[in-house]
Amino acid sequence: MNENEEPTWEEVFHSLDAATLTPEERLNFLNRRLAIVVGARDWGSLLTGGEEAMLTWQAAVDAFAQGNWVATLLCCQATCERTIAGLIAVTELGHENRQWERMGMGRLLDYAVEKALIPDSLSAELRLVCDRRKPYGHWKPVTDPSTPTMRVQAQMMEVPVSYEDLWRGLLVQDATHAIATTLDLYYGHYGFSA
Repeated sequence: MNENEEPTWEEVFHSLDAATLTPEERLNFLNRRLAIVVGARDWGSLLTGGEEAMLTWQAAVDAFAQGNWVATLLCCQATCERTIAGLIAVTELGHENRQWERMGMGRLLDYAVEKALIPDSLSAELRLVCDRRKPYGHWKPVTDPSTPTMRVQAQMMEVPVSYEDLWRGLLVQDATHAIATTLDLYYGHYGFSA
């Protein structure tokens, strides 16, 4: 990249430490991602998940802007779950089998992928959002490898940084990934033809 070129979204995303940004800079980061997701479309999007998805998305954005990383994760997962359920609901109007209404995000995601409503690449990122949120909403023993504590312990073996800095970095990284992935899903217009 020469000095006059702007970095790509991927370059920015992978080098970003959102904790070092101001709330306005965090919102600019999201707006830049939104412009990429919406792209050159000259038509709108159908946002699924209803008012609840919109409100949890707004709460996720507010939490991210303010640096409330755990709230960002929780709100992103809720937004994704509502959005996936809304996507299924719209595409299955009139179907009598509505077992998906009782599913959590993991099973909803399986169902949406099976019905080809969400691409595998996004599915993998959504599963990571779900997995990163689980220790905050479900009981896991502290020794479970998926808990933030064990993930930090594993990093301490590799990186000579303080425990507190690793924790902060892990939370910021998880929240940043969650907000970007949620934005991709929420505004991505999946399951519908152009």
